[in-house]
Amino acid sequence: MRKTIDLQLFYKVFPDIQVKDRQFEAELNQIKDLPVAAALDYWTDAVNSGYIDVTPFVYTKCEYDIFLHLQHYGNELAAECLKRLESFNYDSEIDNKEYGFIAYYLEALHFAGTLTESQKLTCRKLAERMQSQLEDEAHNLLALAK
Repeated sequence: MRKTIDLQLFYKVFPDIQVKDRQFEAELNQIKDLPVAAALDYWTDAVNSGYIDVTPFVYTKCEYDIFLHLQHYGNELAAECLKRLESFNYDSEIDNKEYGFIAYYLEALHFAGTLTESQKLTCRKLAERMQSQLEDEAHNLLALAK
């Protein structure tokens, strides 16, 4: 709704959200200079929390806001996500916790911008490795590799 009406009017109607938005912006400002690996780690709890009282959810934000924050890392984000995705053993059963991390890194890749040719090759190789267990995720990687 906040994008459909003037922001000042929105805050007038929902002053509590304005307070939470300011708090969220303050937190983002505190972590803006983290290296990409630390930033991914920082948001891991939130993404794997089940929407309990952790940042960004305490500020009435969603996972999308996390990925928008990570977007500025660009190619560094892609490199870190691919490195982390390569660390999983796709030949053994992936448990729910591992799947949560894999989904998180895949989604972050969508916000990393254009991949290098080397990174596209890595996506294709990862897709082959995960195809038998994670078919949809493998297709997502192949789409990113185009």
